[in-house]
Amino acid sequence: MTAPRNIDSYKTLLFEYNNHTNIYSKSAYPQLDFHIQDSLTIAKLFTATPKRLLDIGSGSGLPSLPLAIENPEIEITAVESKSRKCRFLNQVKSELNLKNYTVINDDIHHYISTTRPRCDVITAKAFAPLPRLIKTLEMLKYTAATAYIPISENQENTLILTQLPKFVSEAKIIVRDIHRYLSIKLQ
Repeated sequence: MTAPRNIDSYKTLLFEYNNHTNIYSKSAYPQLDFHIQDSLTIAKLFTATPKRLLDIGSGSGLPSLPLAIENPEIEITAVESKSRKCRFLNQVKSELNLKNYTVINDDIHHYISTTRPRCDVITAKAFAPLPRLIKTLEMLKYTAATAYIPISENQENTLILTQLPKFVSEAKIIVRDIHRYLSIKLQ
């Protein structure tokens, strides 16, 4: 499958930026297309098109940038604590004219406690181990959002969904082709 032009532009910008500022492991370049497709597949999991999406620990823009590129009707906020990564996210936003993409350079816990963001969907790819991510999601339980967390097959095999906290109304594993996600509905 050929990537859309803007996705190709994102990849080119990532490679150029990564030459002087390490934000994505060069040894992971062969897996980049998989991670982009993993990001785009998240949009296929929505039961209704969300208005607002919050990406926690956006890093090099996965999954938030591919989602913003392909879904201009969704307002996407990418929260990243590292300024060198935020500079890249803002560069892509500017060069691809992504009017639906907002970059916040802040610690996610500080951002949530001071801003109380509204969102319908939450994403987090490689943000933190699941127990730490669950504590962060607890701070967002007031949103009643659904979180879609890309996971590996190994992570799927070690998950015990019966041990999730009370603020989670539903948790399930969703498999689409070779991509796996932990879906967590907050209440």
